[in-house]
Amino acid sequence: MITLQTLTDVVARQREFLLSTPTGIPREKFPEITPRSGVASIITGIRRCGKSTLLRQLIDSSPGFNYLNFEDVRLFQFDAGDFPKLEETFGESDNLYFFDEIQNIEGWERFVRTLLNQGKKVVITGSNASMLSKELGTKLTGRHVATELFPFSFKEFCSFNQVEPSVATFDQFIERGGFPEYLRIGDPNLLQTLLIDILMRDIIVRNGLRDEGLVKELALYLITNAAKEFSFNSLKNLFGTGSVNTIISILNHFEDSYLFFTIQQFDFSYKKRIVAPKKIYSI
Repeated sequence: MITLQTLTDVVARQREFLLSTPTGIPREKFPEITPRSGVASIITGIRRCGKSTLLRQLIDSSPGFNYLNFEDVRLFQFDAGDFPKLEETFGESDNLYFFDEIQNIEGWERFVRTLLNQGKKVVITGSNASMLSKELGTKLTGRHVATELFPFSFKEFCSFNQVEPSVATFDQFIERGGFPEYLRIGDPNLLQTLLIDILMRDIIVRNGLRDEGLVKELALYLITNAAKEFSFNSLKNLFGTGSVNTIISILNHFEDSYLFFTIQQFDFSYKKRIVAPKKIYSI
């Protein structure tokens, strides 16, 4: 539980900070997101790809709004019983709600469903696709529209860096990628820290995985062998896990956090596609 005073203070400070941040360049996904009464707009994507900035752009086009980021350390003790306090803090004047990482709170989908039943507009962002979809599929079936956000495209990269598209700038894009904060600062340590944050917060801690070393070693191996063929059995033998299901489970967590993407070998036979070696790519 959290006190009403603490919650009121956090909401006010987060709102002030959000409105002080720059809106950034227009994202290509912006036109696809239209908050509607009774339907939740869900934005998922890897950490630091620009979800909060996209929220900022949506807020700029909205006359009134409520906002809360549930990853704030001051909200560590927030639970489902505090949602009525949150409604009291927000008040009744605005019908548009923005929530960041709300899936961290058990029972969040019931609160969102209540808002939708009242005709409110709700926009939710999160960095884990499966944790959002699991609750949405059971509690908000047919009442949400999902959008996936990725780091900058080449067009957005050129706009951000104020350069014209060319072979040279495309080579820069391939080398530097599209994470906004890294492009702004240029410090490789940011990318290393981001990788550790994703592994620890979005994969190991969130899914209760015990073998931290295995997860990190497997991620490093896959990053250094991107676009190469692999099989679940070969990874099982390489890392000595004893069970291929362990490897499959970790890879699923990697994909849910948008860290890796696996590509199946094409075949008209679904059975052959499943058993054939796959390729993996890192974002």
